[in-house]
Amino acid sequence: MKKSFLMTILAAIVGAILITGAAGCARQSTDQMNMNMQSTQKAKAGVSGEAPARHGAAGKKSEKIIIQAGKFVPARLTAKVGDTVTWINEDSQAHDVHANDDAFQSSTLEPGQSFSQKFTGAGEFGYHDHLHEEMKGTIMVE
Repeated sequence: MKKSFLMTILAAIVGAILITGAAGCARQSTDQMNMNMQSTQKAKAGVSGEAPARHGAAGKKSEKIIIQAGKFVPARLTAKVGDTVTWINEDSQAHDVHANDDAFQSSTLEPGQSFSQKFTGAGEFGYHDHLHEEMKGTIMVE
């Protein structure tokens, strides 16, 4: 009887480990799909859809813009040539990021998703949210 009880407990533990591992794999696949969805159009003047640069890597860094309460925060950002800007949707609804000159465009960003854009040339880059036209911002690249 004790052996049967121990086998039941062991089976429950193994089952829990297998379920937890499968959930982790599914989450990783979903994360990879979300990253693929956030790729940008081909590079145009002054922008590149490359992955964000890490702080301190040859003087290049990442800047962040938070989408919250129906606004881009900050609405005006100054960056250096080679910097990557990441927009993070912390709002309760979907948004997107679309350059006024079509140089870059995100997919629809659901709450919690982000979009990154590397700026490879100097200039002023205005952008807006197609889903909420009143939302506007500017990136000044020096």
